[in-house]
Amino acid sequence: MELKLMNTAVQTPELARLSKENCAVSFDGDLVTGELLTGTPTVTVLPLGPIITAIATSSAIVEILGAEVPIGRAVVWTMDATVAGGGSVVKGKTYRATVTVATDAGRVLVQKVKFIGC
Repeated sequence: MELKLMNTAVQTPELARLSKENCAVSFDGDLVTGELLTGTPTVTVLPLGPIITAIATSSAIVEILGAEVPIGRAVVWTMDATVAGGGSVVKGKTYRATVTVATDAGRVLVQKVKFIGC
């Protein structure tokens, strides 16, 4: 499989303490015509902290930064600011999510998004 690394997204969303946020990353610009995301994506966050759940490829059109991303061309997940073991994200601390997903063409794509605790 080909591994393609992407740059960290330009925007830096805030993750409010004790909140639960729906997150999404578009891979639309990285896919060729007819290519779709497949399998089970992974989302890891460093430093360890926010709890990640409900990771999936998009099963509906998703709006990301004002653009509609077609089905199967984005990864969606829920990020809970409550950290494992109790507590919450740290105000002002930067967390980096790495999103990895395969395509039906046999490629592996990676996007990185950073979040700021607030």
